Amino acid sequence: MTTPTDTPGATAASVAVVVTFDDRGYAMGLGEVVRSRRQYLGLSQVGMAKRLGMDRRSLQRIENGTEGLRQSLLDDIDDLVVQFDDRVDAIIDSARRHCKFSGSKVVVIAVSTDPTQEWERAAVSRAAVDEPWIIPVIDPKTSPK
Repeated sequence: MTTPTDTPGATAASVAVVVTFDDRGYAMGLGEVVRSRRQYLGLSQVGMAKRLGMDRRSLQRIENGTEGLRQSLLDDIDDLVVQFDDRVDAIIDSARRHCKFSGSKVVVIAVSTDPTQEWERAAVSRAAVDEPWIIPVIDPKTSPK
């Protein structure tokens, strides 16, 4: 097997992977791609499956490599990543406007631990990673007990 370090001038980013879809339109072996995207989004399997309109067990089997996936599912996942990044950018932009208006150097954003709010909590958390002056805190009023 040739690795990027065996090929002069190649890097890990320049290695191309050819994905083959069977005659039914399914590809096997992409579970780690799906899992890494889900983790980037900060979603549980339940949350990701709901966003994709599919059963959690199917998503679990895809991630474990025991079930193939269609190109359309990969496209839907990539769309989720774009939506998530857009939401993170909107949170950061809103926080910047708040700082400019209020003169504050930090912005505290309340988040809920309610599973139905998983997407928003993950987006605020990602914004806080990108911009450390954004501080997410658990809101006990909106979090289940």
